[in-house]
Amino acid sequence: MTGGTGFIGRHLVDALTARGGPVRVMARHDADFGPGVEFVRGDVTDPAAMATALDGVRTVYHVAGATRVLRVRDYQRVNVGGTASLIAAANRLPTPPVVVYLSSLSAGGPSSPDRPRCEADVPAPVSPYGRSKRDAEELLRASGLPVTVVRSPGVVGPGDPNSLALFRTAKRGVIVVPGTRDPLVAWVDVGDLARALVLAAERGERTGPVPGSGVYHVAMAEQPPFREAGRVAATAVGRQRVRTVRLPVPVVKGIGWGTEFLAWLTRTPRTLTSDRVADALAGSWTCTTQKARRDWGFVTRTDLATAFARTAAWYRERGWL
Repeated sequence: MTGGTGFIGRHLVDALTARGGPVRVMARHDADFGPGVEFVRGDVTDPAAMATALDGVRTVYHVAGATRVLRVRDYQRVNVGGTASLIAAANRLPTPPVVVYLSSLSAGGPSSPDRPRCEADVPAPVSPYGRSKRDAEELLRASGLPVTVVRSPGVVGPGDPNSLALFRTAKRGVIVVPGTRDPLVAWVDVGDLARALVLAAERGERTGPVPGSGVYHVAMAEQPPFREAGRVAATAVGRQRVRTVRLPVPVVKGIGWGTEFLAWLTRTPRTLTSDRVADALAGSWTCTTQKARRDWGFVTRTDLATAFARTAAWYRERGWL
């Protein structure tokens, strides 16, 4: 597995070790996962390290990826370059492994309010991050390897580093909606996503020439307006009365540019930069999930209220809320 030390990777390691199989994790920084997990230090963009990590494996979970960067070109360097490194190493093995790639709804692009995006739709990403995930998908599709792609929406749960701002503003009694619309947004609990990745390896269709082949969306059935998700977050932090603040598009873009400048100034990557603002202002982010149900019998077990409550509890335990 690549990216095993990250938020989603940690939960996937737990899901795999619970099944009793040996797990090998490749990451840039040392980590201790306990019995049953072998650690290999290396960067996904390093072909030599990738070759060492893949030696003898039957299944690769490619979870590593850049989500916060100082330079936009780092999305391509890590997300596409790291995938190219994996492909080169895998194709040199006597028996190429099955590759499960964790992608994002950003690779597919936004949906309309009345029609969720389905796997067979032509990808139309609107941000540099989304384009890098789409490009990585296309590399894998052309690689000749047995590949299954899992696209996730916003992921929440214990360890989530990205939703803290939503919960903090909700605790102050404010729900901030970017732009003048109230987009519909899909979510998934990290435990459900980890379970889906395992099923994708075991039962997933592999990519092929037919549009959408080997691609699966994994999300909760409930895909509410962003304002409603904010109210669920408020309930999770014990706030019953909240007000909605809509930020005009120029203000949202200005915040993105300002955050990007601050990241450059402090040399610390931030979440809300101009490329992520492009996603936030693009409209709704919903998707169909029938394909995973049909092929794997997969349905999510955790609803939005439960997932948000677990996430808020984790933040409180660390003194973040």
